[in-house]
Amino acid sequence: MGSIAEAAGQLKDFQRAQEILQQALQQAEKIDDPWSQASAMLRNAEAAGQLKDSQRAQEILQQALQQAGKINDPRFQASALGSIAEAAGQLKDSQRAQGILQQALHQAEKINDPWSQASALGSIAEAAGQLKDFQRAQEILQQALQQAEKIDNPGYKVDAMLRNAEAAGQLNDSQRAQEILQQALQQAEKIDDPGYKASALGSIAEAAGQLKDFQRAQEILQQALQQAEKIDNPWSQASALGSIAEAAGQLNNSQRAQEILQQALQQAEKIDDPGYKASALGSIAEAAGQLNDSQQAQEILQQALQQAEKIDYSGYKVDALGSIAQAYGQLNDSLRAQEILQQALQQAEKIEHSGSKYFALDSIAQAYGQLNDSQQALETLQQALLPAEKIYPKDYVLISIAQSAGQLAEVASISQKLSVLLEDANLDTPVVPNITTKSLQWEFIYLLIPTVSAGIFLLVLLKSCSPLNISLTGQLILVFPEEYVANLVLLKKRMQSELRPRWYIQLRMLKETLELILAIYLQIPLDNLYCRRLVT
Repeated sequence: MGSIAEAAGQLKDFQRAQEILQQALQQAEKIDDPWSQASAMLRNAEAAGQLKDSQRAQEILQQALQQAGKINDPRFQASALGSIAEAAGQLKDSQRAQGILQQALHQAEKINDPWSQASALGSIAEAAGQLKDFQRAQEILQQALQQAEKIDNPGYKVDAMLRNAEAAGQLNDSQRAQEILQQALQQAEKIDDPGYKASALGSIAEAAGQLKDFQRAQEILQQALQQAEKIDNPWSQASALGSIAEAAGQLNNSQRAQEILQQALQQAEKIDDPGYKASALGSIAEAAGQLNDSQQAQEILQQALQQAEKIDYSGYKVDALGSIAQAYGQLNDSLRAQEILQQALQQAEKIEHSGSKYFALDSIAQAYGQLNDSQQALETLQQALLPAEKIYPKDYVLISIAQSAGQLAEVASISQKLSVLLEDANLDTPVVPNITTKSLQWEFIYLLIPTVSAGIFLLVLLKSCSPLNISLTGQLILVFPEEYVANLVLLKKRMQSELRPRWYIQLRMLKETLELILAIYLQIPLDNLYCRRLVT
C-alpha cells in the first residue's frame, strides 16, 4: 500500500492520483497491525503532500497518529511518532503542521520508556525546526523542551535537549539554542558513566560549534571543557577533548577557537595514558589546522608538538607527530611538516613490534602523500616492507602496501613502482606470482565475513524486538565496548548535523557496525589464535 501511494504521488493527473490514494487508504485501514497500518498511512500522507494537498495530508497523518497511539512497544511507537513528525514538518501549511506536531507531543508525553520518549521528542523538535512560521515553531519547541525536562535519565534528557537546541539553531535563534545547551550541560554533569558523559559533552560541543554567535559558542565549549577535566577515565576524557577541539576548529573566529584549543591542550597534558594523549593531541592539531589565522594555528601546533615529544612510547608518538605534520600541511607550511615527519620516521625506527612498526610507517607515508611528496612517501613504504615481511599473512600486507603506493603515485608510473616494491620485498619465488590469486582469495573471505556479520547483527536486533535503528545505544552496548558505541553515536549526530539523508545515515551506520563486528568478533580472535600458535 505504501509503494502504491508513493507511485500515485508522482502522477501528473491530480484527479486520478487522488482516486488511487483514496483506494490505497481504504485498504490500509483494513490492516490489523497498528504499526503497519500507521506506516502505510504515513506514505499515503507523504504522497498527498507531493500533490500539494496539505489538508488531505493532515487528515491522513491524524489517522496515522491514532494508530501510533495503539502501538504497545514504546520503541516502535517512538519511531512511528518520529516519522509522522518528519512528514508534518514537510507540509507547506505551517498551521496544519503545528496541529499534527502538537498531537504527536501529547502521545509522546504518555510514553513510559525514557529512551523512546527522548527519541520521539527529538524527532518532533527537528520537525519543528523545519517550519516556515517562526512563532509556531517556537511554541512546539517550548512544549517539547518542557516534556524533555521531565525525563528521569539525564543521558536521554541531554539527547532530547540537544535536538531541541539544534532545531532552535536552524531557526537562527542562537540565544534560545545557547540556553538549551546550558541546560543540557547541567544534565550531562549528572551522568555517572564516563563514556556516556564524554559522548554527551561531545554532542553538546558539536551543537555549540554550529551556533552563529561565536561568543555564545565559546562559552558553551568552555563549560564543556570544565566538565571534561573532571572525567577520570583517560579514554573518555580524550574523546571529549577531541570532540570539543573539533567543534572549536569549526568556529569562524580564530581568536576564540585558539583560546578553547589552548585550554584543551592544558587538559591533554594531564592525561597519563600515552595512547589517549596522542589521540587528544591529534584532534587538537587537526582543529588547529582549520583555523583561519595561520599564526595562531602555529602557536597551538607548537605547544602540541612540545607535548608530543614527551610521549614515551614511539608508536603513539608517531601518531601524534603525524597529525601535527598534516595540520602544518593544511597551513601550507610543507617545510615544517616534513621536518616533523622526519622526527616521526626516527621514532618509527625505534618500534620493535613488526605490526606496529609497519602501521606507523604506512601512516607516515600517507602523510607524505597528503603533502604531495610522492617520492618520500614511496621510500617510506619501502622501509615498511621490512617489518611487513614478518607479518602473517605476508602477501596480504604487501598488497596493502601496493594499494597505498597506487594511491600516492601518478597513474602512469604505478605499475613500475609497484614492481620495484615487490622486488625489494625479497619474498620466496612462489609467493610473488601468486599475489593476485591470494588477493582474490582474501577478497572472497572478506566478502563472506561481512555477510555472516550482517546475519549476527540482524539476529541481535530481532532478538531485542526493535526496529533497525542504530541509535539504540543500550542494545549496542550488549554487543560492543562502550567506547565504540560512543563513537557510533558521535558519528550519527555529526551526520545528522550535516543534514545527511536518513537513508545515507542508516547505510553508513550499518557499514560501521558490520566493520566492528568483523574486527571484534572475527579478526581479533583469529589474530589471538595465531599468536597463541606462535607461542606454543
